Amino acid sequence: MKHFFSIILMAISVATFAQIKTFNADVNTTSIAWTGKKIGLENKGLIKLKSGYFGVKNGAIEFGKFVIDMNSMTCTNISDADKCSRLINHLKNDDFFSVEKFATAELHITKVEPISNAAKGQPNYTFHGNLKIKGKTNPIQFPALVEVNGNTLKGNAKFSIDRTKWGVNFNSGTVFSILAEKAISDNIDFEVAVNANLK
Repeated sequence: MKHFFSIILMAISVATFAQIKTFNADVNTTSIAWTGKKIGLENKGLIKLKSGYFGVKNGAIEFGKFVIDMNSMTCTNISDADKCSRLINHLKNDDFFSVEKFATAELHITKVEPISNAAKGQPNYTFHGNLKIKGKTNPIQFPALVEVNGNTLKGNAKFSIDRTKWGVNFNSGTVFSILAEKAISDNIDFEVAVNANLK
């Protein structure tokens, strides 16, 4: 009898596991755009995905993991190459992201909640997860629009993070007593478009 139940449990486990499908992100077509702001000025840029995947069960997102290449940061709003280079080098140094020491950031999606009655073209999931930057991990949640169509998956999301939670404090008006016009917003805005394919 014990042997019989063991076989049943094994069959259930295998069936459950088989229902999970992995969709690997296409790092060449996935886009991650960032925006940082201060009074009278905002800078924009891109950063590349190094690797990533979604776990999908019965057409619904279950979990995911994404690794961001911090060395790939670029700016897109500054036409002067020298000024753009200075900005990116500053973002990479210890005032901001200490990229030489922390070459990647990671997002782990640990819980996914469907949004009931989501309108077409609007976010249909709420993602919960953990974001690791500069070796520090904090919880994060944000709405996302995800569409699974056969062997392809497309995901789009817009969200903001408070950089000071990850120890990125340079010219933060909430951390330091500085003039408002010199303060850089604590919030960094992201707009993400992920393209993924069934493994």
